[in-house]
Amino acid sequence: MALPPFRRRRQDKTPAKETADAAKMIATTLGIIVGVVGLFKTSVDLISAQHKDLRDRVAVETAFYEKRYEYAVEHFNGAQAEDQIKQALSLIYDRDEPDLSLGWLLDKIYDDKVRQARLQVCGARRLAESPYRQSAVFIRLERARERLLTEKPKAPEAQSYAFDTRCREARKEAVLPLPESVTIAQAAPTAPAPEVPAAVAKAAEQNTAAVAIGENAQLDCDTAPSAPYSKAGAKGGWDVDVFWCRRADGDADRLNFAAACRAYNRLAGAPSVGTPPQALGRLRLRPLDAAAQRKVGPPSGLESRYDAQSFDEQAFSDQLAQTAWGGAGYKLRASNSDTRWYVSLFSCIS
Repeated sequence: MALPPFRRRRQDKTPAKETADAAKMIATTLGIIVGVVGLFKTSVDLISAQHKDLRDRVAVETAFYEKRYEYAVEHFNGAQAEDQIKQALSLIYDRDEPDLSLGWLLDKIYDDKVRQARLQVCGARRLAESPYRQSAVFIRLERARERLLTEKPKAPEAQSYAFDTRCREARKEAVLPLPESVTIAQAAPTAPAPEVPAAVAKAAEQNTAAVAIGENAQLDCDTAPSAPYSKAGAKGGWDVDVFWCRRADGDADRLNFAAACRAYNRLAGAPSVGTPPQALGRLRLRPLDAAAQRKVGPPSGLESRYDAQSFDEQAFSDQLAQTAWGGAGYKLRASNSDTRWYVSLFSCIS
């Protein structure tokens, strides 16, 4: 009597065939696992590449606007002819709004990074036009650009003004207070902060020990000795050094110190910095002598330097500088010293 098909299949499975089937199943399972791991690694690499590309795009834009700002500081004294001011501003406004998208899906997942990138570009653009903002030419030009946005919204000049409008809206959103449920402790970094690079630390230290001040103490920047000062902060918070460039000329040295001192006071009196709020750890006001200035790359004007490998630190460095310098023009500069959770500010205006 013939056996049913399913009984025949059972009898046909010899031990050797069962072993081969098991090996085949294991190989298939391993293949699936390897494929999943490979897909995950590819996704991580793609995201990392997209983040680097975003940082690079932001760096290109901010570098352009910083050059325009440096040109304005060097050449604009308020007495230029109207056509000269218009030409200088047109070089800023002719710059197209950059594409800062990571892609539809990543924009949803990493919306905060995209928002911070947009704020950095907008801040650099605003910095570039800042020397002209008090001129009558600038005010008339702004009104004309606003009218054009209503009358000819598709014109390049109107699109440029629309870009500036979006920048203003983004800045307003950035300063909105967070819900009360969000605390500084939740937002503060937990990784330990590294020390300042040895070359900078050694050259910047003076024989005079830093004077520690209390939590709520403020320096009188007009009369305080040009000496190091420090303030303890939150454990695990960002470490910040505010350097002033030493000068042989006493008046110039004092001018740099006073600006650094005011920045130090603002940060010492701030319960947190940025959006979301970030706690500050150790805060120091320190001199930077000529030798140290050469080693770190001579600072110029007001600067904020951050770890070039960290997009989040770049964004925080910008927010920190806004708080410290009180709206004065400053530059962001990347550092390759691998100083995570540490930002340095420089006052070298004279």
